[in-house]
Amino acid sequence: SAWASFQPSMIHAACTALVWWVLVACVPAEEVLPSAFRLPQHITSHAVLQAEAPRLTGWAPSGESVTVRVSDGEEVRATAAASGEWAAVLRPRKATASSTAGVNITIATSSVPTAIVLSDIVFGDVWVCSGYAPAV
Repeated sequence: SAWASFQPSMIHAACTALVWWVLVACVPAEEVLPSAFRLPQHITSHAVLQAEAPRLTGWAPSGESVTVRVSDGEEVRATAAASGEWAAVLRPRKATASSTAGVNITIATSSVPTAIVLSDIVFGDVWVCSGYAPAV
C-alpha cells in the first residue's frame, strides 16, 4: 500500500509542518502582539455593528484607559486588562436606514498620541456564516 512507504520521520515532519502552518497562518496577528493600541482586522471604517448590542473590542497597553466617542454624542470608557484586551459596549440602537449616513467613532487612549477614527459606521443585523465545499 502507499502508506507502507512512509517512514515515521516523514509523518513527524509533515505533522510538524502542519502545526506551524496553523500557528502562523491561522492565528491573527492581533492575538500574537497584544500590547499595541489597535482594533481587530474586521473592525474598520464602513463596518456594520450589531444594532441591539453594539460592541467594540481591541488591544491597548495593560491598564490603559480607552475612550470611545461616537459622533452622535455617546462616550464610553473601557480599561485594558492585563492581556491588553478591552471592550466597550455602546447603547442599543435601531438599524441604520440605507439612505442614512453612518456615524464616526473615535477611539483614543492617553498614552498613544494618535486616535483611531472609524467613519461611516452603521448599525444593523450582523450575520456570520461559514460553510464547507468538498473538493471534487
